[in-house]
Amino acid sequence: MNEIPKEEGVSEEPVHLEIVSPKYIDLTLIDLPGMIRVPGIGQPENISEMIEKMILSYIKKENCLILAVTPANQG
Repeated sequence: MNEIPKEEGVSEEPVHLEIVSPKYIDLTLIDLPGMIRVPGIGQPENISEMIEKMILSYIKKENCLILAVTPANQG
C-alpha cells in the first residue's frame, strides 16, 4: 500500500517536451495546474495561493494566449 507523502505541494520545475518539424510554427505550450479551493490530504494549507501565483506568473505575459478547458459536465 502506498503511503501518503508528508507534504504534496506544487513544483515550479517545468517539464520540457520538444517537437521538431518544418511544418509547424515555433510555439510553447504550458499546461498549468487547475485552481483549487480546498487542500487535499497532505497538501499545504496555502496550496491555492501557490497555484494562483504560479498561474499569474505565466498568464500576465504580453504574448500569452490563454486556453481555458472546462469539463463538459460542469455548469
